[in-house]
Amino acid sequence: MAWTAEPRRAADGGGLRYPPDRTDAEWALVAPMIRLAMHGVRQLLSLGMGRDHQALRHHTGRGALLALLLVLSSCASDIQQAPVGAQAGMSDAGPPAPSNPARDYVVATWNVAWATRRSDTIPPTAREFVRSPATWRRTQDFAIGLGADIVALQEVDGVPIARLLLPPSAGFGGWRTTATDGPNETQRVVLVTRSGIPVQVQPDVSSIGGGFLRSGLDSTIMLDARPLRVLVLHLKAFCNRGQLTPTPPSGDCEQLARQVPHIVAWIEARRAEGTAYMVLGDFNRELGESGDEVWRAFRQADPELRLIQQRETGNCPAGNGGIDNILLGGPAAGWVVAGSQRGIPLPAPSGAIGLLSDHCPLRLTLRPR
Repeated sequence: MAWTAEPRRAADGGGLRYPPDRTDAEWALVAPMIRLAMHGVRQLLSLGMGRDHQALRHHTGRGALLALLLVLSSCASDIQQAPVGAQAGMSDAGPPAPSNPARDYVVATWNVAWATRRSDTIPPTAREFVRSPATWRRTQDFAIGLGADIVALQEVDGVPIARLLLPPSAGFGGWRTTATDGPNETQRVVLVTRSGIPVQVQPDVSSIGGGFLRSGLDSTIMLDARPLRVLVLHLKAFCNRGQLTPTPPSGDCEQLARQVPHIVAWIEARRAEGTAYMVLGDFNRELGESGDEVWRAFRQADPELRLIQQRETGNCPAGNGGIDNILLGGPAAGWVVAGSQRGIPLPAPSGAIGLLSDHCPLRLTLRPR
């Protein structure tokens, strides 16, 4: 196009604080191509950076990527054209914007209940979790629909099943399970993270495993250059409340009682380091019950420890309310976005689609700072 009077008028930025690179007509062309990412309510510019770039590439076409590049280039050119004071963040608009603004990360924990294709390993008392193809598809849809960036799974048959439930095509890029639990263990814990979130492997907390007990999965996750130590648990069942040394004696409670000191030691070590940390999963214990012995031991290790408890019971067996928990310590105790914590009810079984689990997921949002 020749640079005549007509295009000059169209590109004129007169009257604006800083002249733009884009005309109204160009924005009108670009705007329809800009689509929100699958989880909505994400800031547009953050979609092109770091952890969300894989999700953007999956959920948008080339046109949206082009549109995003146009947006970023426009922002860059605006900075170049601004006065020196504005470039430094010192303008009459107020105090300077932070160079690395806080971003939100959604965390979820879910016991998926006998998530294995080795149906011969599922006991007679749990045969309702021999899943049909339709139920597997619904389970995957539900897991993806949690909209989480960091997911702690329990009772999944290793990384292959975790990748089935939270696949690369949905933007996930990290899956790891314990190294110390045997290959025949179908009820494993797995940590899943979105592409772009760095994960550093830590040694398993194998002291709480052995036999039919599961080791703790220990990792360090980097959230915008802020380390978050994460321990995923699935503790001994059938000692949901009451004393750890009941009368008459309970073998289940005795085994849980042997696991607790090792978790206490892990919490004490993180507190001594001053690091942000999170312990989450199926505790098989109602920590929120008044005077609970296990929660009291955890709080003695870190008096500032914060408890987020599952209270959702929709389509979940009544006995499983409150045993799925997220604990946050150190700086992470202050990262929870107010009002973000909630249990997610399961869809009701219908037709060929059976019960997805006997636990409802627990979800919250962290804003590291």
